[in-house]
Order: sequence, then structure tokens, then C-alpha cells
Amino acid sequence: MKNRRIFVLIFILLVCGAEARSAFKDTGWGARPAGMGGAYAAVSDDSNAVFYNPSGLALLNGFDSSYMYSDLYSGTDGLDMGQYFASAAYPVERIGSFGISWGRFSSADEYSEDTAVLSCARSLYDLLEMIYPEGTTYDILLGANIKYLQHGYVLDERTEDDPVFADGDSKSAVAYDLGIMSVVPLMNMDTVSVGLALNNINQPDVGLKSRDRVPAEVRVGASYKMLELGGARDVLAALDVSYRDSNNEKVLDNINIHCGTEAWFMKNLMGVRAGVNYNGFSSGLSVKKDISRYCLCLDYAFVWTFRIKDNSGSHRIALSFRYF
Repeated sequence: MKNRRIFVLIFILLVCGAEARSAFKDTGWGARPAGMGGAYAAVSDDSNAVFYNPSGLALLNGFDSSYMYSDLYSGTDGLDMGQYFASAAYPVERIGSFGISWGRFSSADEYSEDTAVLSCARSLYDLLEMIYPEGTTYDILLGANIKYLQHGYVLDERTEDDPVFADGDSKSAVAYDLGIMSVVPLMNMDTVSVGLALNNINQPDVGLKSRDRVPAEVRVGASYKMLELGGARDVLAALDVSYRDSNNEKVLDNINIHCGTEAWFMKNLMGVRAGVNYNGFSSGLSVKKDISRYCLCLDYAFVWTFRIKDNSGSHRIALSFRYF
């Protein structure tokens, strides 16, 4: 048992990036974004937007909530790693959209990270109409997050005397995100969107003993949404480029490219997804049911990593509820 705990802690550091860059690594949130390989900066049209581009919350036209569980690296001996996510957002007419979210990464009783988020977003369409009295065909969205970050270790008799934990086994800090998105409708009812998200702008220190800053992250994305293609509807293709500002001297190791696609069938009852990035490939499936002004959606994503062997992939399942 003691050896297992040490092995798990070492494994967490290897998975999340060694030593001072270990905390709050982007392992992906939500089942729908994960199924698209994380290409979501220019999509972000639901409550998953909080962790990808908060400006997307301004696209909501009603209450939106999502609840996710993820079993990470399933089948790896001696590991029990998971993610939990809950988010809710609501648009207030003429003011903006507001959201509250909580995400947790944990490894059994060894290590955990918690992220609590308050979000706001607003469309600038009314301002654009004032600038262009004859009307405008595009929209610009702005969004921001305030995040409370906390991570901690569970100690035993072999680790509690380690000098790293002399001042405690946990640390918390506050971080800030900003996002912007532009949505441009085309003549054929298709839509082009571009998005930019700046995460952890202030790079807070969450080190237990020595400095351990949470790296700033930049994510740029573009998406193209077709209203109809063959027998499919709302066909989406998206591309993101993300950069994590770690101290790794190999700049290319800090960059990731995410590609993803989504399509809906059977009168928008079933959705399918596929995606890929430098860490692995993914696929996803959704079943959605509209009842009057309510919508209930069940999302599933399978993620296979290129970096870790001897596992059966990560599995994410999410339940979303919307009211229009």
C-alpha cells in the first residue's frame, strides 16, 4: 500500500508535467469538447465554455447546465484517477450571461485539484448596431473568469515528514481568464467563428515550499458550421492551437494542435464526434431529447492517449440540461 501511494504520486507528476509545472495542467473538461479533441475555443456555445472560452456563454439563449464524470487512463494498474465537473450558466437579457462552475481532478486518496469558477460574458451586438446604423451581420462576444484554485496531497507516515510539506499539504490561489469570440453568419446560413482565450493570466503561485506558478495558456481557434450536409445537420469542423507557457526550453513541446468535428442525425436526436491532438485521439456520441422548452442530453467521449501505455483509454460521460 505504501509503495502504491509513492508510485501514484510519481505517476501524477509524470502525467501532469514534472515538478514545478505539475499543478492544474489542462487535461480537458466536458464530454462534448473532449470528443472533438479539445477544439472548442471557437465553438463554446454551452456551459462547457467556462474552461475553453468564457465569451461563448454569451451565445446561450436560456439556462444551461452540465455534469460530467471521467475515468482517466482506465485499466492502468494501481491507479484510480478521475475528473468531476459541474457547471451552470444563465443569460440575463440586456446585461449578459453569468455562470458558476466547479471542476475536480483526483487520484484516489493521494492528490486532488479543485477549481471553482465565476464567469460572465456579453455580446457587443447592440454596440455594433450603434456603430453601423444600417445593421451588422456579425457579433463580437467578450467573457471573463475568476478562478479559485486549490490542490493538496494526502500524507502518510512516509511522506508527512518530507520538508516539502513542512508548511502544509495544500495551497490555494486565484487566477483570471479572458476570452473573445467573433461569430459571422454567411449567406447560405452557415456560420464562421473565431475565438481567443487567455487563461491563468496572472500565473498564480501554488507552490507548497518553492515557487510553483500555474502556467499561462493561450488558445486560438476557428470553426465552420454547416446547417446541412447530406443527411447530417449542424455539421461542425473546428481547429484550435494552444500554447502553455511552461519553462520547457523546447517551445514545440508547449504547443498543441486540436482538430475536431461534430454532426447531428435523426432530426438532431443523435450526435457523433471525432477529434485528435498531439496527446491522442477521441470520439464521442450524444443522445438528445427536446421536450417543449426543455432539452436533456447525454454525452459520451472516449479518449485514447499516445503518451501512456497499458491502459484502455479515458472515458467521459456528461449529462446536460437546458431550458429555453
